[in-house]
Amino acid sequence: MTWDGDGDRDPLSAPTTTDLTAAIERLDGARWSLVTVHRADGDLVVGGSAARGLIVYADLGPGRCWTALGTDRAGEDEVELVAGGQPGNYPSRVVLGLDAAVAAAAAFLTTGSLAPEIGWEEN
Repeated sequence: MTWDGDGDRDPLSAPTTTDLTAAIERLDGARWSLVTVHRADGDLVVGGSAARGLIVYADLGPGRCWTALGTDRAGEDEVELVAGGQPGNYPSRVVLGLDAAVAAAAAFLTTGSLAPEIGWEEN
């Protein structure tokens, strides 16, 4: 697992779900804006801000990329977030709250699978 921010990369081998949760909670969309869970069978990335909103993307190999679906945010078509140090406008339907992003990342960390309680869209 790595979390990146402001040119720094902070790797951690053999992370626990507690480590992962703390890293995602640390995302502020400024200094820290990306957490990546690396597995032999793919990667899952959480980007953005724990306070403002998070995007979750999974790359499970060639042709198998997924974006987690959040709950549409009332009154917002797009949400401006910084992920991986890059600002962007994301459709509100792909912006998750902290609990959902942690659940998606924890499921991938522990099982290598997409969390079944989260909606996913194939890219």
